[in-house]
Amino acid sequence: MRVKVDYDKCESNGLCVAAAPGVFEIRDDDVMYVLIPEPAGENEARVRQAVRACPKQALSITEPYGARDLATRFRQHPRSEQQ
Repeated sequence: MRVKVDYDKCESNGLCVAAAPGVFEIRDDDVMYVLIPEPAGENEARVRQAVRACPKQALSITEPYGARDLATRFRQHPRSEQQ
């Protein structure tokens, strides 16, 4: 999981900080910072809540394919069956 922020939309409302205080922080310059861009464990659920809570929809999550997922996708590809 990786956290993405659209800073053009972000108004630093702080709902993300309330949901996941160890992952997000608003500093004295009133800018929201991502402290842990690739959260794991218990932070994953908190980040998902922060994404849902963002009133400006400035937060999103990307979940890259792992090696196992790529292998599965390759096996399912029609061209891989022709060989």
